Amino acid sequence: MMERSITHAASNESLDALVERARAEFREMPGLRLTFQQMQRLWMLDRRTCHVLVERLLQTRVLMRTASDQYVRFGSTEAVLSQERPGRLDRRASLRSTRQTNP
Repeated sequence: MMERSITHAASNESLDALVERARAEFREMPGLRLTFQQMQRLWMLDRRTCHVLVERLLQTRVLMRTASDQYVRFGSTEAVLSQERPGRLDRRASLRSTRQTNP
């Protein structure tokens, strides 16, 4: 039920506005490192909306994914890219972490 209310809240905000909001967060805090689930909670998004947002942030090189499945500002000197294709959200990682939080 909580996911439904979060989805509704996210639907009131356009994807472009979400992208700008996320971009601003990472710009204002250059060392910010968030997991997929942390982004969901921070911006109160359902999984699907967060997935779309993260995909856009990766494609536009706002964010990059580290080997430890955290997302950091693109070009961050402390980030190490995983061996998987950069610019694509690994659906297995988001599903794996969802399973860990919802046994």
